[in-house]
Amino acid sequence: MARSFDNRLSVMLLLSQNQLFSIEQIVERTGIQPRMVYRHIEDLRRAGFIIHKTGHRYQIDPDSPFFKKLAGHIHFSKAEAASIVGVLMRTYNLTPPLRQLCQKLSELYDNNIMLPTGTDERTARNTYALYEAIRTRRIVKLNHYYSHSSQTHSDRIVEPFQFLAGNTEVRCFEIASKTNKTFKIARAESVELLDLEWSYRSQHEEVVTDLFDFVGEPNLHISLSLGNFAATLLREEHPAAAERLTPQPDGKQMLDIMVCSYKGVGRFVLGMFDDIEVLGSEDFKNYLKEKINNMNQKI
Repeated sequence: MARSFDNRLSVMLLLSQNQLFSIEQIVERTGIQPRMVYRHIEDLRRAGFIIHKTGHRYQIDPDSPFFKKLAGHIHFSKAEAASIVGVLMRTYNLTPPLRQLCQKLSELYDNNIMLPTGTDERTARNTYALYEAIRTRRIVKLNHYYSHSSQTHSDRIVEPFQFLAGNTEVRCFEIASKTNKTFKIARAESVELLDLEWSYRSQHEEVVTDLFDFVGEPNLHISLSLGNFAATLLREEHPAAAERLTPQPDGKQMLDIMVCSYKGVGRFVLGMFDDIEVLGSEDFKNYLKEKINNMNQKI
């Protein structure tokens, strides 16, 4: 019985981190068998937790009654948390305590309320409107949106469903063209939340942001052996890398991941070439060789 309770608690703690997890990811992180993971999720739902499912991934809503009761008077609503973070993130040169406060609010409530430091008020309003549209599955109008390719302004009616690039871009299904597109949030003069619900949910195609902030399908394998300096710099520039680095007997760190593009990781490897050994992936090695040859021709 104690073992079952511990497992259920492990699943609850993982799913309350305000990010979506697949059954495979839950199994990997908790060591619980898949059939038991499903059972624990259902037990949590019956216990009153609000569990959202997007595709094959799960998360617990922080507004679940249990969390509100536990938090008592210190609980903020999502809107309150978003407002607090919005005010703080529009402040330049945040002190470490303020940055930590923003991060805590983001982790407790929703990562999508985070904005880059110094975001202007108009872009912040656009982001909050898009956040609300995604949360409630509503259609929006991107008013006077500037297209860099055509260098024109126009209104776009879209179904927003995914934030990208540190919440500076949003993935949407554009109703007029019936295609999925990525829009720069700052390029819209305003975002108007319409009283219309999504109609094309089945056609939404999410994209993934890899460790080096490139967006797309993570289908390119890389394997690197990093020295202490390269590993430290990687963790500083890309904090998520900390969970992906594996210590080796020789004191180095192994990074074995899938990426969406060689550009991001290639830039990092070329900048730290003396402290990195490229393992496997002949395609990646050829990519680096071509880059080096091009640089040699320009010198």
